Amino acid sequence: MIKQLIDFARDNKVEDRFVFVENYDMNVARHLVQGVDVWLNNPKKPLEASGTSGMKAGMNGVLNFSVPDGWWPECFNGENGWSIISGENITDDEIRNKLEANEIYEKLENEIIPLFYQQNQNGIPENWVKMMKRAIYDVGKNFNMHRVLKEYLNEFYLPGAQEVTYISKDDFANLKKLEQTKTELAKHWQKIKFLDVSIDSPENMVLQSGEVLNLTVKIDIDGLSEEYVQVEIFYRQNEENFLIVPLEFVHKKNNVVEYKGSLTVSGSGKQSFNVRIKPKNCCYKEFYEYVKWFY
Repeated sequence: MIKQLIDFARDNKVEDRFVFVENYDMNVARHLVQGVDVWLNNPKKPLEASGTSGMKAGMNGVLNFSVPDGWWPECFNGENGWSIISGENITDDEIRNKLEANEIYEKLENEIIPLFYQQNQNGIPENWVKMMKRAIYDVGKNFNMHRVLKEYLNEFYLPGAQEVTYISKDDFANLKKLEQTKTELAKHWQKIKFLDVSIDSPENMVLQSGEVLNLTVKIDIDGLSEEYVQVEIFYRQNEENFLIVPLEFVHKKNNVVEYKGSLTVSGSGKQSFNVRIKPKNCCYKEFYEYVKWFY
């Protein structure tokens, strides 16, 4: 791929405008973010791991021009850079590439370059500088090590310390209970299954926002106590948003357990939902994959 890039520059005689930077590291980045005007970032969504290079650039007043992936959807507000959105929700790679390429060239030609060369009587691109200042403010305020440490502390370290305290008290009584849960789940999980899911509306019915679906779910629990199992609705409202609705235990007869609950439709467009069974209150890592879907 690198050879193709170098050959492209040579064949099209743009070697003086096209630079491939080898051995990219912190020191190279330090110089790049001081000397570029636009940070173009266009991987195929969702292949952007995070976007820390774009953050470094933004803190130095470089305007990001990026696909809405990684950190950029959270930071972009229309006043601190540009977003490449034409490929959103397109699954065909060839079509997506063409749409995104066209958008890149159109925005460069019609928005970005004219703004850069729109200068006042002193030769200063005032509107460009305004965007630079906004980028420095937005990125520096929201994407920094203060936030990283705060989130690690509140979401990982403190909860982890609380868990250690919880499982340690009363001669590790809660840890022993957790071990019992692990044993019971492993013993029965493979045989747990759905028996029936009934909904009080016809299939493929067009629903209005605000309408309520009532569900009754029956599962075979294979002798496991219902206290180890959680049954819930997974409601996908759109590509970005979903809602989880726990169902309530009704009764148990032999190995058959019945649950009931309701789902309120919200929003519009194509939506979907499913019902799933998963372990209840079990924090063992190996059980994160323990889930059974109805559909």
